[in-house]
Amino acid sequence: MIKDPFLYFLIGGAGALCFEVLKVYEYRHKLTSQKWKKMMRSKLYWGVFVGMVLASGFFAWAFNAKHQEVDAWQVVLSGIASRSLIRELLAAKAASADKVMGDEVDAKDIFT
Repeated sequence: MIKDPFLYFLIGGAGALCFEVLKVYEYRHKLTSQKWKKMMRSKLYWGVFVGMVLASGFFAWAFNAKHQEVDAWQVVLSGIASRSLIRELLAAKAASADKVMGDEVDAKDIFT
């Protein structure tokens, strides 16, 4: 059982981090080599990456901190679920945006 509330944040964020790393692997095979290299150097992408992990840690803490007996896996799954919900909401928003074809990395590349 987890006693320190800060561990909820860390463990939930770690769960989201694992999924974000899998997403990087997916992009490696989904995008062209040139586009993938640009994305890996993009401040927008890394800002979203870090923001997603931090937000997921926060939500894992918010969902679980009030409970006395919380299993670590419950916190991990809360972080993963939070990350997935946030990403899907942003993906729906990005999918409806107009896409200008080009080599620049934009929100549509990151979330779709």
